[in-house]
Amino acid sequence: MTGTVFLSDSFVATGEVSLSGAEIGGQLNCSGGRFDNTGGDALNGQRMRVTAGLLWRTVTVKAGLINLTSARVGDLADELASWPQHAEDGSDRLLLDGFTYGRISGAFTDARQRLDWLSRGDSWAGRFLPQPYEQLAKVMGEMGHAADRRAVLVERERLQRRAERGWLRHR
Repeated sequence: MTGTVFLSDSFVATGEVSLSGAEIGGQLNCSGGRFDNTGGDALNGQRMRVTAGLLWRTVTVKAGLINLTSARVGDLADELASWPQHAEDGSDRLLLDGFTYGRISGAFTDARQRLDWLSRGDSWAGRFLPQPYEQLAKVMGEMGHAADRRAVLVERERLQRRAERGWLRHR
C-alpha cells in the first residue's frame, strides 16, 4: 500500500491491531494512539515493512504485547515513555527480535535510554535475544555515535554471557 497509516491522534484499539506482513509505502504513525488487548497482541507488526518510518510518541499501551518481530521500518521516531515495560508478573510486553530500522530520527539516541528501551524487548519466555543490540549498535555507528555504539555492544556481551551462564546451570 502507498501512503501513510494513521493509528494516531486519539486512536483507540481494544483488541488486536494486526499489521502482520503489511507493506506500508509511507509512515506508520501511532503517535497519540492507545492500544489495549489483555492476554494477546495489542499490535501485531510481525514482518511488516514501513518504507518511511514509525512514529511512536505519546502512545499508551494499557495491556497486551507490541510484537515487532522481523519488522522493518525506515526511520524510528519514538520516545522511551511510549514503549511498554514488563508486566507486573514479569511477562513480556514488547518483542523486538528481528526488528530493523535505518536510523533514529528526531528521537533519543543516548545509549542509557536506548538500553532501557532494549531491556523491555530483548527476551522472550526468559530467553535472551541479542539481535536488538546488534541492530542498535549498527545504527548508532552509522549515525556517528561511536561511544554509544560501544556501550550497546558491551551491554549485549554482558547480557549474553549472563544468559549463557544461566543456561549452563540449568542443563
